[in-house]
Amino acid sequence: MAPLLDTFGHYKILEKLGRGGMADVYLALDTTTNREIALKLVERGSTQDAQEIMAAARLGARLQAYLCRIDARIPQIHASGDLNGHFYIDMEYVAGRDLAEILQAGPLEPRTAVRIAMELCSTLGKAHSCSLEIEGKEIRAIVHGDIKPTNIRLDRENRVRVLDFGIAKGLSLTRKLTI
Repeated sequence: MAPLLDTFGHYKILEKLGRGGMADVYLALDTTTNREIALKLVERGSTQDAQEIMAAARLGARLQAYLCRIDARIPQIHASGDLNGHFYIDMEYVAGRDLAEILQAGPLEPRTAVRIAMELCSTLGKAHSCSLEIEGKEIRAIVHGDIKPTNIRLDRENRVRVLDFGIAKGLSLTRKLTI
């Protein structure tokens, strides 16, 4: 995947935040808006696997861009596209700690655990009950596909945020039409 860079287009790379199965994510400064963002880079490749990863990343970005308009717990997508041999996603950077980090300190207080679970269920419920059209196909639900403690973050205000829609799927009325 992408090596650690100093710049990528008009983004100044500040630090590497992580690496998933499909992409590297960096904390970057968008020099045109002077805001810190999370910059996800998926390296373009010529193999069938690389093409499938790229298609999944593009779909995930489109689904997240839709969902962030209906639920504030999903980070906003500012821009996405192709640049320098990569598909990139410029999205809201969510400062805070992920649930995996928090749980390393010990179990949550029951009231906190219930609040987090309720907020997560509310967000996933909205995704599962949405309806939109992509590439002429009617989508009746969005499934995140990778819910785990590292993709659930508590921001600085202690609000639940749901990260990484990189392998999200849009479900149609029939399973055959799942995109």
